[in-house]
Amino acid sequence: MTNWNGNSTLFIFWFGINDIVTTNTTYENTIDIGLTNAYNTIFDLYKRGAQNFLLINVPPFNDSPWGKMINETSYYEFTNFFNIGYQNLVSQLSKNFPNTNIFLYNAMDEFNYLLENHNSVGINDIDGTAIDNEESNNVSIVEQYFWYNVLHPSTSVHRCLATDIHQFLNKCSVNKVQPSTTHEKALANFDIENSFYSVDYMTKPSEFLQPKLNTTENQIPKQNIESGSTLKFSNSINSSYFALTIFLFYFLFF
Repeated sequence: MTNWNGNSTLFIFWFGINDIVTTNTTYENTIDIGLTNAYNTIFDLYKRGAQNFLLINVPPFNDSPWGKMINETSYYEFTNFFNIGYQNLVSQLSKNFPNTNIFLYNAMDEFNYLLENHNSVGINDIDGTAIDNEESNNVSIVEQYFWYNVLHPSTSVHRCLATDIHQFLNKCSVNKVQPSTTHEKALANFDIENSFYSVDYMTKPSEFLQPKLNTTENQIPKQNIESGSTLKFSNSINSSYFALTIFLFYFLFF
């Protein structure tokens, strides 16, 4: 990809559940390495002219069929603690890279919302997996499941996420940026003070993992003030799948 404009191109980063919890090193090292690599990659893109970044946090591993089979409490704690590191990374990026739009989408809350309200989006089964169904080659059957296999969500969930991210980005790009929410109910900006994230159970937290409990600074993405421009997106929902992901730094679902 050679012909891109830094002011109109969106770079997307998503760490996956499997990349976070299926590791052969310590949780502390996994978080440190992951966040450091993300920071360095974004810094490199910033130096090349990139101005718009969407970061997506880690969804709830413990609610997947695999997570329920393992029933490992530390995985739940780990994914939550990783997300607060991600929140602090976004805050640091916003401070260090002026004239950029740094968006944080809360996939954790969106997954939880969809699990709690699955019937309203046409999903009937949140415990089983589509791949185990004898009619797994039938699209209409697969789309009734939340999980495609023991770890990855179905196309129905992907569609809901794409639609919600589309709405989230359009909301952020209209005039003055407002505090953002996913599906109008699930918080997109963490209430750190009243959440699990205020508990520091790591023995050696890195600079990204130190909770910043009493600050709201940089939780809302800012416009490009100097140039006076604001990132705009198509109103077509289908563009969620393609136009929004002009460039995708993709850690998830593969």
